[in-house]
Amino acid sequence: MAKIGTIFCVKGYGRMGFYTKAWWTAIAMTVALGAVEVDLGALTPEQIQMYQKYQSGGMDAVKASMGGAQQSTSTSTQPRKVENKIAPSSQAPIESAQEANATSQWEQFQEGLRRFQELPKNPFLYTPTAQTVDAMYARKLTAKSKELERYSARFFGNENRPNPAAIPIPSYYIIVPQDVIGITLYGAKTDKYELRVDRNGVINIPKVGTLKVASLAYDKAVELITQRLQKAFLNTEVIVDVVEFASIQVTITGEVKFPGLYNLSSFSTIKDALIASQGVDGHGSVRAVMLKRDGKTVGIFDLYALMKYAKSEEDTLLRHGDILHVPNAKAIVALRGEVYKEALYELKEGERFDALFAYASGLRPQANREGIRLTRHEKNAHITVKTYDIESLQRLTPIDGDIVEVFALPSQNSKKVAIYGNVATEGERELPANGSLRALFAKEGITQENFFLPNTDFALAVIKRRDAATGYAMESFDLLAVLEGRSDVRLKSSDEVYIFNRAEIRQNPYLYATGDIIDANMSKYQFYKGMTLGDALGIIQFKDTLPMDATHSNNESDETKLTHIVQVDKEYVQLKRTQEGVTKERVLSLSRDATFALLPFDELHFFDVTQTHSQKSIRLYGEFHQEGTYAYWAGMTLGDALRLGGGTTDKALLQEVELIRYELNDNLRNSYVERLDLRDANFSMPLLADDEIYVRSIANWHDNVTVTLKGEVRFPGVYQIHRGEKFSSVLKRAGGFLPSAFVAGTVFTRKSVQKLQEEELKKSLDELNMKAGILAASANKAGETSADKMRMLEVIQALTQEAKNIKPIGRIAMTLSKDLELFANSPYNVTLEGGDVVYVPFETQTVTLVGEVLNTNSFVYMPNQTVWDYIRRGGGLKEGADAENIYIVKANGDAVKYWRWFFIEGNHHICKGDVIIVPKKLDVSSGMKFAQDLADIGYKLAITVASLKTIGLF
Repeated sequence: MAKIGTIFCVKGYGRMGFYTKAWWTAIAMTVALGAVEVDLGALTPEQIQMYQKYQSGGMDAVKASMGGAQQSTSTSTQPRKVENKIAPSSQAPIESAQEANATSQWEQFQEGLRRFQELPKNPFLYTPTAQTVDAMYARKLTAKSKELERYSARFFGNENRPNPAAIPIPSYYIIVPQDVIGITLYGAKTDKYELRVDRNGVINIPKVGTLKVASLAYDKAVELITQRLQKAFLNTEVIVDVVEFASIQVTITGEVKFPGLYNLSSFSTIKDALIASQGVDGHGSVRAVMLKRDGKTVGIFDLYALMKYAKSEEDTLLRHGDILHVPNAKAIVALRGEVYKEALYELKEGERFDALFAYASGLRPQANREGIRLTRHEKNAHITVKTYDIESLQRLTPIDGDIVEVFALPSQNSKKVAIYGNVATEGERELPANGSLRALFAKEGITQENFFLPNTDFALAVIKRRDAATGYAMESFDLLAVLEGRSDVRLKSSDEVYIFNRAEIRQNPYLYATGDIIDANMSKYQFYKGMTLGDALGIIQFKDTLPMDATHSNNESDETKLTHIVQVDKEYVQLKRTQEGVTKERVLSLSRDATFALLPFDELHFFDVTQTHSQKSIRLYGEFHQEGTYAYWAGMTLGDALRLGGGTTDKALLQEVELIRYELNDNLRNSYVERLDLRDANFSMPLLADDEIYVRSIANWHDNVTVTLKGEVRFPGVYQIHRGEKFSSVLKRAGGFLPSAFVAGTVFTRKSVQKLQEEELKKSLDELNMKAGILAASANKAGETSADKMRMLEVIQALTQEAKNIKPIGRIAMTLSKDLELFANSPYNVTLEGGDVVYVPFETQTVTLVGEVLNTNSFVYMPNQTVWDYIRRGGGLKEGADAENIYIVKANGDAVKYWRWFFIEGNHHICKGDVIIVPKKLDVSSGMKFAQDLADIGYKLAITVASLKTIGLF
């Protein structure tokens, strides 16, 4: 079973054929409802495939597949291939057989959808007036706009073509040049020949000679060839056949889609030529097609005789040079409505309307014989509309352009009623002679038990009845009273009786469960009459666990929430009940109220025992393996508490353990501390609720603390340090600097500084963005334009993005010396912290220039060159460079601002490893004071960039 929903089940459709009307109605219901349950076991393999295509690609995929793969056929002998190329035309070619089939099936689907949409539903479901009117006009429009096609169109839509090799050759077939004659000899002489008739009409038989066979009828040619061969080869049998037919040229003129010259098989007939031309034009005749040969009319072909009555006598075999002429039809009449074949029919002179209905296969059973409408166009002057009974109309003679419409019998004339709704078998029933509903039930053996589905509302049923004044009228009645014989209802023809499920007209009764221990997705439960509190507790699903406020973490900021198993407090259940608009509450207990009768829509609120009873606890913290808060129980001892905490750690100071206790004195809660020595404590000592046990650490017991040295030191790596160890000490342990070390460019980073730098940068960016928001919302000041604001906002956005890409690394600027004894006495010999990283770069000979210059690069250090000299070496400043805020980040991490007054530069001594940063000029034309904020952020980013450049990450 492929489930998509549970609205209805499609079963048992289409066992007799692939695309039955019932199947398409089922698919239509699928589309209309959007959620169904389809029993794939009840469908054919083809229908399963179609259903799966609908699920994966919708109705577009279904429709595409209906016009899908071309069917191919093969035979052992193929006729000679004859092609007719037709030039493109503004007239659309006739659709293929597959397309026609797909169109027909699609119409069946739409018809099924319409039928489903018109199925009787709850008569009290409101439909807006506009929607009702739209539906009515849509049905009328669909009926009127259905375009009829010629009755003969389906004949030309078939793409199958004649296969002469599969058809017995008629005796009157005339042999023509290019035919291939097959000759088989057996007996005294065994051989086989395939001989083509040459342009002179002659075949050349080996060892026999030439023989003229063209222009002979097939039977005469066979006789001639047989006699000649049997004379040449005694005691030999001869079989003669035409194994390949020549092509002939036939001209088609008149009212056809594509008149002209056609190359056809010499075995072709009139119908084959019409098929090759893709049928007649709009008003061309298919019933008076003239065959002209040698200037004379030698035959008239009526396609209807072949289509309707299988008469092929007029379907003459064509010859080379024949002309087919299709004249205008004498009369084309439209027939629509309740007939088996709606179409445009061509009628010959002298035919009456009885012939029209014969071609349409007669009236459908629901057709109204007494009210057939004839619309006639009288001599292009006026239109007349008349109504006839079938007998009167059949005696009339049709004229061109007549429209005949056959309507269905009006439902008012029917002697029937219908029962819909919550019943086992919906549909129409015979109306009893006396109109009694009780009589209808009695005749069909309908009782309360055998006909009505579960949850039927026997107190209310409705009759929907046509009313001349208002359209429809409703009459309600007591269904149970009718079934029990206490009352009766008089029915009229076309009445519709609606039986309701209680859920259709009343809210389905339920119980509502609430509380923290109730799963939100399982809060409503079906109510049944007679349910008790005990029943409810048996069906309601509770959560398995609830979160509790307890931790097992040494870090209070990194709490891990624990859970405990839910224990439903069955002795404290809150009931909320609303009756006649008044809500009342009470508390129920399972032990006391297990048989308490519940009512529909009662609300039950449940609690965990921890929510209704005070929970006593103790707390363990300090050097426990599992510190946290634990439930207290009567008789709990010190040993129990230590086991709950997983025992103490190796760092625990066992002789200095504190036991904190609380007591109430004069309505005040006071604490006092008892000191314990766990080395010889009484582990059987009873504990009290709310006790706290604190175990201190042994002094100077610390976890491993390390720093990392990288780069040009003798022994780089990770070094464990002790509390208070200095930078110079670790450098000595690492063997000092290598000769290649660039000590002045050492990068020293610290995690705490990195965190501080990140916070400061974030704070600056937040303040900047806040001001940007104020700027965007404020009115323009004098001389300020919206474009100014937009440029400022773009600058801020770009700077914010740059700050996201360049993260601070926590560098501490410091000056080192290769002489470690000298460095040990300098202020830069700082105390190390865990996680510090030191990177000593390789000796550098360059100065780096970055930012808004034409050539960002590293340049060989030249003594005595100034900042501006290096900028010139980089091609000079870009147009957007901020020459007023150039930074120099020294190799040791210090940063100084470059200044210049006209041609006088400040005393900026450029050294190896320095980084010169030329920032982008920021447009601060708006009235807000952004300059300081932007400069501050730019400075912080410049320091980071220089540091990253030193360690090779930028």
